[in-house]
Amino acid sequence: KKSLSLENQHKLMTVKVESEVLRETQLVVCLLFQYAGMSFVDFAHLKERNIKNGILDYNRQKTGTPMRLEILDTAELMGDKKPASGYLFPFLSGTKTGYEAYLEYNAALSRFNRNLKALKKAAGIASDVTSYTIRHSFAMALKEQNVPISLSRPPRFI
Repeated sequence: KKSLSLENQHKLMTVKVESEVLRETQLVVCLLFQYAGMSFVDFAHLKERNIKNGILDYNRQKTGTPMRLEILDTAELMGDKKPASGYLFPFLSGTKTGYEAYLEYNAALSRFNRNLKALKKAAGIASDVTSYTIRHSFAMALKEQNVPISLSRPPRFI
C-alpha cells in the first residue's frame, strides 16, 4: 500500500497554487486528512445533516459502519459555497439514482484524482498520489508517530 512521507504530505497541503481548482483540491486533501483519513466516497456524500454541534456523524458508504468525528477548528469547509445538491461539497448533483449515481460518483473520483496528479506535480512530488494515497497516508502518519493501531481509526458509536 502506498502512502506519502510526512514531508510530502506537508508539501501537498501547503504548496502555493494559482488555480482555483487546485486550491479546492488542496483543501479537500487537508479535510480528508483532518477527518481521520476519510475515504473520498464518504466525503463526497456528506450532507449538512451530518454535522451536529461540531461533530461529524455519518455512516461509511462501503460498510454502513457509523462514524463520529469531532470537527477541528482548522477544518474549514469550502467557504460559503453551498451546492444546491444538498451535499456539503460540489462533487455530486444529488439528482442521479442507481447506476447513473454510480457513474456520477466515479466521474467525480476520476476528476479529483486527476486534480491530485496536477497538485502533486506542483508540489514536486514524484510518487503517484490518489484519494486512497491520502487515506493511507493518514494511517501511516499515525504509525510513524507511534500511535497504537487501535487508536488509528476513529471511534465508532452505535
